[in-house]
Amino acid sequence: MLARVALVVSLSFLALALIFEVYLRQAGFLEAQPANYPCIAGDPVLNHVFHPNCQAIASAVALKTAKDVTYKTNSLGYRGHEPARGKKTIVVIGDSYTEGFGLEENETFPSNLERALQDLGAADWQVLNGGTLGFTPALYAKYFDRFFLEIKPELVLLNLDLTDFSDEAYYLQTAEYDSRGFPVAFPGREIFPSWILGYVYSNRSALLRFLHQEANQWSLAGRREEIQPVMDQLIKKTPPLILQDDLKATGMEGCQKSIEAVAKSVFELKRRVESVGGQLVLHMYPPGHLVKQYAALPQNISFVRSWDQKKRRDFTWACGSGQKIVDVIRAMSNRNGILFVDSFPLIMSYPGKEALYFEKDAHWNEAGVKVVTSSVANQIFSLLKRKK
Repeated sequence: MLARVALVVSLSFLALALIFEVYLRQAGFLEAQPANYPCIAGDPVLNHVFHPNCQAIASAVALKTAKDVTYKTNSLGYRGHEPARGKKTIVVIGDSYTEGFGLEENETFPSNLERALQDLGAADWQVLNGGTLGFTPALYAKYFDRFFLEIKPELVLLNLDLTDFSDEAYYLQTAEYDSRGFPVAFPGREIFPSWILGYVYSNRSALLRFLHQEANQWSLAGRREEIQPVMDQLIKKTPPLILQDDLKATGMEGCQKSIEAVAKSVFELKRRVESVGGQLVLHMYPPGHLVKQYAALPQNISFVRSWDQKKRRDFTWACGSGQKIVDVIRAMSNRNGILFVDSFPLIMSYPGKEALYFEKDAHWNEAGVKVVTSSVANQIFSLLKRKK
């Protein structure tokens, strides 16, 4: 009798699992999941980095972009050419917009910037690609220490993406902190064992990917309660960089914690850059979702996320995105002697600006990179001439 009941229960569970698998596939849940990105490896401090000396193909279907792309990394572990001796160096640090999501290496922002500067007459300068998918300012100082400290770049251009202001909070929630309450590592916190993760991320089962998502959401919700006081103390440990007057002038008071955390991370990178005699330049630009409408993603199917959002009352670490944040960061930069380059006006007033981004993905396409580079290169070249 018990065996029969167990069999019925097992078959019923299997039937429900198959029904939910079919539902998730019909809803396009898998299509909305991030691509299994080439050449990426987990890292106990930086969360993830590129494999050195890697070459792999990322399909247009996986990236939701126009064409298959070859990803190549150099011996140091980032996209682009090897650092050349005898040349002055600019490092561009940022996330996937810098790295060149969906683009061949010669189409990326750093590659275009190097060619544009050489065309303007800066033939003795090289530009290195310090971009990595999914990075935020919390990671940049440690990333600079590992990959670029010994190179001693004369200039570091930080591409600050508006998505950083929400992603920063996520990284701080998952960070490990030292005894003083400062983040020291950003390890991945996977719930599933490593032996099954390859199968999960290959998107072969919508149900397994969904369960993976929900388990991580549940873990993050629990850790947020534990780590929130640590995060709150982190932004109070040093004098504020973002002034209340700046926030009030733009109506961004509710974003104080988020913007202050990003500002402190930017200044940590600034200290590292200046310690080797370099200069930090800050560049901001609109991501694609501020320029055009994209279809709603079915990856928003999440019971845990819906429950978590209804339960939470403190949204002071949440932050929107737009021109107002740019105004706040510009004011902070001007007060602290950081050259600020703003590509918002250029893109938002550009005729047919929607064509500067991929059709189904919010990153710059090749045309978008060229438009942004043409403006940034002129401003950087002017700075280089003043530095001589």
